[in-house]
Amino acid sequence: MFVNKINSVQNIGFKGYQHVKNDLGETVMRFNFPFNSEKENCEIQIFSAAPTENYNYKLSAAPIATIPLKPEGVDVNLQDITNLDKDAPFAYKVVRKDKSTGKVVWEGADTGVKVKEQNGEYVFRVMNNQSVKDVKDKEGNVIGYAEDFNDSIDNFTHTLVSRKGTTPIVQGAGYLITPDSLMPGAMYRGFTEENTGEIYYDKDFQNKMEGVIKNFSNIYGGSIAGAQKAIPYLKENGYKYMFSTPIANGSKGWSLGYWNKNNMQVSPNMGNTENFASFFRDLYTNGMKYVYDGTFTSEGLEGIHFQYALRWAEKTPQSYYWFRMSGLKNSNLGLGAIPKNKENLRFRVVNAPYNYQLQANGTYKKIVNPDYNSKKETMFQIYDASQASEKQIKALDKAIINYEKLTEGKALDINNHDDTVINFIFQIDPKEYDRRIDVINELNKKFGKNINLDSADGTIMAAQFSNFKIDKKTEGGFVTWDANTDMVKMNYGISGYDEKLLQAIVSRSERDYEKQMIERGAREVQDLTIQSGKYWTGKVKDIQTIYTAQTVGKAKTVEDINKLIKDGKLPEEAKLNNEALSNILNGQYLLSPKGVLVKDDVTVKSLMKLPLDTLEFGENTVGVLSTSYFSNRATTDETVGVSRFDLMKKNNPHLVEPYAKNYKRVNSLFNNEIKDFADSIIKKVNSTSNEKLLDSNGDYTEYGEYVMGLVGQDITKYAFLKSLGGDNFKTKILPNGEITYDYEALKEGTSLKALDINGNSPEDEAEKLEKKIEKGIKHLSDSDISYVSEAISKRISGTDTSSFRIAEALVDRTGLGLDWRLDAAKDVIDMDAIRNEDNAFDDNWDDVIVFWEKFVKGIKSENPNAYIVAEITDIPDLMRDTYGADSNPYDGSTNIGQRFNGEPDAFAKFFNETGITSEAGYSYFFTDLLTNFAPSFDTGDGIGPNHDKFKARFDLLMQTRSVDYLRNFYTFMGNHDKPRLIHGLAVDMSMFHANILGADDRGHKTREAAIQVLSGAKTVAEVPIELRLNVDNNDYFLTTSARAVATSKLLMDVINEEKSISEEDKERLIDALIDLTNGNYLGEGVTDSMQKIKIKELSSLEAAFNAILGIAKDINLSEADRKKLVNAVIEKANSKDLKDYLVHGELDWKDAELNEKNYKYAEEILGTKPVYDSYSLYTIQLARLLKDAYKETKLYPNLESSINEALIVFAETYNRHAVETSRGEFKRIEDPVTGMKKNGYAARDLKVSLTMAVKQAEFKSGKPIENKQAIIDAAYKSATEAAVVKASMIMEFLKGLPGIPTMYSGDELGMTGYEEKAKNVYLQNRNALPWTETEGESDIAKYRRTVMSTMNSALKDRSNPELAPLNNGTPYALEVKAHNFTRSEATARLGEIGSKINEINEQLKSKTADKALSAELKKLEDERSLLSKDFAKIAYMMHSANGDMTVTLFNAGDVDFSNRCNYFEKYGLDTEEKRKKFFEENNIETINPDNKYIPILPKSEVDAIMLGAGIAIPVGTVFTNANARDKAEYVVKEIGGKLGIVKKDGGKIVMDGKTSKNGVMILKHIKNVIFKGAPKKKVYYNAQYNFVSNPYKQPEQTIEGEKLSILAK
Repeated sequence: MFVNKINSVQNIGFKGYQHVKNDLGETVMRFNFPFNSEKENCEIQIFSAAPTENYNYKLSAAPIATIPLKPEGVDVNLQDITNLDKDAPFAYKVVRKDKSTGKVVWEGADTGVKVKEQNGEYVFRVMNNQSVKDVKDKEGNVIGYAEDFNDSIDNFTHTLVSRKGTTPIVQGAGYLITPDSLMPGAMYRGFTEENTGEIYYDKDFQNKMEGVIKNFSNIYGGSIAGAQKAIPYLKENGYKYMFSTPIANGSKGWSLGYWNKNNMQVSPNMGNTENFASFFRDLYTNGMKYVYDGTFTSEGLEGIHFQYALRWAEKTPQSYYWFRMSGLKNSNLGLGAIPKNKENLRFRVVNAPYNYQLQANGTYKKIVNPDYNSKKETMFQIYDASQASEKQIKALDKAIINYEKLTEGKALDINNHDDTVINFIFQIDPKEYDRRIDVINELNKKFGKNINLDSADGTIMAAQFSNFKIDKKTEGGFVTWDANTDMVKMNYGISGYDEKLLQAIVSRSERDYEKQMIERGAREVQDLTIQSGKYWTGKVKDIQTIYTAQTVGKAKTVEDINKLIKDGKLPEEAKLNNEALSNILNGQYLLSPKGVLVKDDVTVKSLMKLPLDTLEFGENTVGVLSTSYFSNRATTDETVGVSRFDLMKKNNPHLVEPYAKNYKRVNSLFNNEIKDFADSIIKKVNSTSNEKLLDSNGDYTEYGEYVMGLVGQDITKYAFLKSLGGDNFKTKILPNGEITYDYEALKEGTSLKALDINGNSPEDEAEKLEKKIEKGIKHLSDSDISYVSEAISKRISGTDTSSFRIAEALVDRTGLGLDWRLDAAKDVIDMDAIRNEDNAFDDNWDDVIVFWEKFVKGIKSENPNAYIVAEITDIPDLMRDTYGADSNPYDGSTNIGQRFNGEPDAFAKFFNETGITSEAGYSYFFTDLLTNFAPSFDTGDGIGPNHDKFKARFDLLMQTRSVDYLRNFYTFMGNHDKPRLIHGLAVDMSMFHANILGADDRGHKTREAAIQVLSGAKTVAEVPIELRLNVDNNDYFLTTSARAVATSKLLMDVINEEKSISEEDKERLIDALIDLTNGNYLGEGVTDSMQKIKIKELSSLEAAFNAILGIAKDINLSEADRKKLVNAVIEKANSKDLKDYLVHGELDWKDAELNEKNYKYAEEILGTKPVYDSYSLYTIQLARLLKDAYKETKLYPNLESSINEALIVFAETYNRHAVETSRGEFKRIEDPVTGMKKNGYAARDLKVSLTMAVKQAEFKSGKPIENKQAIIDAAYKSATEAAVVKASMIMEFLKGLPGIPTMYSGDELGMTGYEEKAKNVYLQNRNALPWTETEGESDIAKYRRTVMSTMNSALKDRSNPELAPLNNGTPYALEVKAHNFTRSEATARLGEIGSKINEINEQLKSKTADKALSAELKKLEDERSLLSKDFAKIAYMMHSANGDMTVTLFNAGDVDFSNRCNYFEKYGLDTEEKRKKFFEENNIETINPDNKYIPILPKSEVDAIMLGAGIAIPVGTVFTNANARDKAEYVVKEIGGKLGIVKKDGGKIVMDGKTSKNGVMILKHIKNVIFKGAPKKKVYYNAQYNFVSNPYKQPEQTIEGEKLSILAK
């Protein structure tokens, strides 16, 4: 036996500054803190922390250890210096002391989870009403935001570290993909092809898919192959993380990946197990991490566990209790799959014994199906007849997987999930189907129903079976997730909903039994989820380990390994020093223990690691394997997450009846037949291996144990697949030694029917399946042994013990293992129970914490360096559902017996106790940061100064979240559930989301845009006067889509401004856009004229004034003078502000205030009358406008009397009766289909919208548009160019902030497309990426490449080693000083200014004119504007544990919020000469200097960047700009008793295009090269002398040996 010499050393995790692997393989903590090492000493005081029942903590009164800091940081193993267990929580305090006096300069909590003492416990910050509050001046203007807390952050004295989580050691920029749309042209070669598993690229298919509009039911066909092919591109552009929608949940027919079928298998449309391994090898060699999307809250309707429950419904099978499906006990379940617009709903029965032929009498005749295969299941499938090809519909021997009519049909026919049919397929009993046809025949024959099977109604009638029916989209007897009727919510714990159902059961024993079963079902579901997490995490670790061992081979030196890194065979993170490598080779490195278990246990443990539901059998067979008859499923809290092997060693405490007998027989297979098979294989491999796997006693050598541990699952897989595979079992050995299988044939040949298994109960079915497996395994032959041993020998060729030791160490040190994103993390527990007041928030949130703590523990056991990020939404709303609108009943106290005291407290405790690393920053970035640049994409709100709000919210994070949380914060501005970033910036989202009938300013502006768009007017003056005066008359807008208006407004503006489009084509395209805004496309739909009044004299200003002149007497004007007068009046009327001429109501309305105003208007034209009810307010307002315009022309004043008299006649002639009689009918109720078409058009990628406009123009005129592609491309560029620049600015901001800034795939290509806030409705943010448009020299290709360069470069700095603190540093908030004010000082000054302005305004009211006061007022207003703009300047420092620092200064103050701000006009750049000068003075670089809408930032100045409270840096520390164009140096200086960073030459810190690209300046300080002292052994603080130069002070010249400090014990 052999044991690594230091296997007793424990790994420790740390939630502090930085996780570091030392030369012994331990994860140690590297502490550091910014302090002035020239004048101060700094120490970290460690306190023990004991949790209380409410997740608060009790800290030791005195420190249990004190750690003196060095400027370059100190590595600490707390177990060496304290008695803390490796996962025990602790707290620490930072203390800075004056070197000369020893007095404390500052002490307090560091960035992270800050706590304070209260009533004997240490507690977190609590929220009183909201996380930030408005700061207003005396006029009530919002001038900023501030934290809304009772107590100062200074009261929080310690930083808490929970150590429950993992220790992520790699950070960087991220890239989010949806595999289906990423690169569908990339594919893996199949099993029957040569070079199986190789990636090839079908450019024609890619191009075809790029022309397909995404909808809810179609699939592009993208897979893991596209993700793998993209790796070199992503590496080149500096991306470190790949986030992805699900790739492994067993679902084949859906592109979205969130309808789980089986979380233990790779989705067949994504690839197979070997493709998965190939993908992860490439990620690893390129130093990239993959974040697996864990979708555990629900299962799809086709899910193997849900279908198992349906299949055995009458027996109440095990998985019945995995869901909440009580309706199954009383009737068949309604599977909500039928859309509202069901005209294309059809069905087909795959492999039915009989076909049915329609007879003349309306009945259906049964005809024997000659192609029926009794060895196959009969399947009932619904489908969309408009999407399926004729060939697919007729092929009744196979299911429709991917619709083939992808490019056919009209673009607005399918807009959301209610316009199409997902091709669900379910197993049925063919006899039941026959009975349904009998029922339909009877209805048709006896009752004359005329039900046609080839129709939607026929489908609904046919789709009713004993256990389920296909139903409309409502919950049909089971609980769904988030009201998605095709996603079945899984049971993770008993809830108030369950308690209500239980109370309805009269029998106490039955009630107790049901409760017991629900609780057991919850444990089984929890266990299934944890096993899934452990399986995939462990699988990736094994993939990386065996690849690394193969690659390392005989390499035994640092130089050898570095060469492998240089050659691209190992990642950069694999670098080792000689000391670490020596420790690895000599057994002095912390590796997994070997030689602890006896040989048989090693073998069986390895074999049992493979979950049986990962086996690629037929789906219903896997459903059986997933039950407790075959798989280990926990039945108690203690057995949740425990492995099959460990349960066996504990005598299977999880087993209950009726599963025990069958389960034990399966265990017997593992312990006997499969073990013997494995032993024979290992023995054969051993006989040919250069290094022996077995010693002379037949026991495993260390090498053998490594090999067995990595290939055991492959042996199990082969044995099981061969046992049932029969003729469908076909294999290949790949070049790297992996065995791949013909999975499609296997699945087809191993369904229960194919295996001839027809059990009469779940138990009988399981027993029959086990016997078949057992029989098959007992027939494994010598040829099988030879085959598998050949594959394994190939896999381990060239390896030895050392290569596996090195591989294990490198896989751990690189930190590139599998990471996790936990989708809808809160919803593992029933949140609807809170909303329905069945449960309190505290109880459910506690259950959420308890479960995810178990999950993290499981992941940590496989990959202690995993990054785990949770998606958590709606917590404040849920708290309000329990506690009321205030959501904080605690009066600022936390220690009063409640667990969760406001949002920050609830979140802090969630992350502390679960160990989850971080979260998806939806509200912090997608909302708060975005609204510094544009209105919210979700609501259109947020126009205004939000810089302080963002800062206040982000600073709160730094006080309530761990450092690990902050540096791993998942930050993004676009993702698969949100509108495309460039779409939201290109379209006016304030208009897009406006209530077009609203009385607010947004509603009014949107209506103004609507009348211009729907009349096709280029200018406001061209809009018909009827519409302009009725812009606030809601009757005109009842069915108008604000979204369509906003989209068409942008596209019309672009088309009108595009010089390359002829005037004729412009008119045709504008006309087409009017149609599209009306939902009218290619002959489907109607375009109604907005003008409703059919009286010519009221149709325009010209017609009306000519009519008035015609009525007027004594008008003796020549034709020329008359024309002159008419033109002058019209010009004057068009120039007037129409707000006092708008039609609001009518003259008989009962609203007193409105009626009084309207009567005054009427009086101006008609004189005083008792009533004006018979007159038309529109005619009156038109007359008033012309009357006032005429007066203002001052032409022919002698005609005034005649014109006034004519105006009276005009009003009387065109009175209310005349107007209403002539007025066309208003459309008051929108047809839902048309309404969705309008919004569907507005959601399309703008390039698609332009293409639709061209097609509509050609369709309408019957005439082609020349150069149409060039027109589309030019208009698309013009529509998106400004948005691209603004998007790159936002991404620059993300880059400079803590977290993992992530690009959504396609955003860097300039893609557009809208999606709703909460639900996946339109999916236009998931269209296929236009890679083919990046190729060649066309204008669109050049533009796409420019966008790629612009967007990718925004994040590329995250891969720059000199800016490593951006990735791994600890964040500190800094203060910006500008115009002699810091932020807090500016806030006070703004208050003073507001008061003074109020005083002056009051004084000016009483004076006719006062130049001095007016001048002072102007000066104060200018100062207020200047200081308010300074609030946009925000700064943060990131401090790495080794002393490196970055300081990021942000300024978005000059970015306009509108989507099309004319910056040339804003800055007075009306000539090319002025623009050139402006660009040169401000060092502006732009992708198009001629585009006036592209944001340009003028030069801005900052006095200093002030260090925050508690932190210090030596005076004279030098920073330089990360942008090499800026040659200036920036130094730390004392300013008024505080420390700040200033420009070294004494000038202002200038932010311009050279120093601050896109408004972001990044300063860096890289510590000096450290003179190495003694060689590193097991080095912790004060373990030895270590000579270091001061890393902060940059001397004028480097002098070796001088200014060195000695930090000694």
